Parts: sequence; structure tokens; C-alpha cells
Amino acid sequence: MAPDATTITTTASDLIQREGGFVSFIRNVGVGGVSYAIILQLIEGINSAGSLLLGPPRTLGQGLILLIETTIGGLVKTFGAGTGTTVESFANGTGALLGPLAQPASLGVAMITIAIFIFGINRLGITPLSFVRAAR
Repeated sequence: MAPDATTITTTASDLIQREGGFVSFIRNVGVGGVSYAIILQLIEGINSAGSLLLGPPRTLGQGLILLIETTIGGLVKTFGAGTGTTVESFANGTGALLGPLAQPASLGVAMITIAIFIFGINRLGITPLSFVRAAR
């Protein structure tokens, strides 16, 4: 025997109250829940496509930043060490061998390093466009 209208209404009212209101009931149980899940999956698909397209350039940029930071940062550390050695040269110890000439010596090492780096880049013929041309 089919339930009467009062039983159906009471059951629906209890379900709506349990879900936290009519909007929550439609979103979680009814058609709203299905469309909500589909829309969420579409948004996640768009987000992952964006990550797929933007991931390699972002990683390349971070790698170039690290390359520049390491190259210039290494020279700065070398020059800083020479300055520290100059300060120590006024005291006794191994820094006293060069004396106050430790800072110009560290500057010379940094300049020679830059010259070797530039010479190597010129010798290899690497340019920023050479990677693009090689990709064709």
C-alpha cells in the first residue's frame, strides 16, 4: 500500500531539516548535488590545464633565476671572502700573507672568473635564441 501524503510530507521535511535547509538538501541530495559535482570537476580540469601550460615556463624561470643567483652570488661571496681576509690581514694568521692586497686579489679572482665564463659562452656559441632555433 502506498504511503499517504502526510507521511511523504513528514519524511521530506525530516530530510530537509537533517540536511540543514532546503538549499543544502537540493545541493547535497538533488539535482544540485550532481550539477555541483560536475561544475567542480570542470573547474579542476581548467585549473590542471593551466598548471600544465604554465608549469614548464615557471620552472624554466626559476632555473634561470637560480643560475644567475649562483653565478653572481658566487662572485659576491668570493669578493666578500677577500674583504674578510683583508680585515684579518691586519692580525696574525694565514690572511697576513697577502696583507691589505687580499681584497684586490679577490676582485681579480672575481673578474677572471667572469672573463672565463664569458669566454666559454662565446666559444660555445650559446645565445638565448639558439635554444629556440634548435627546437624547430
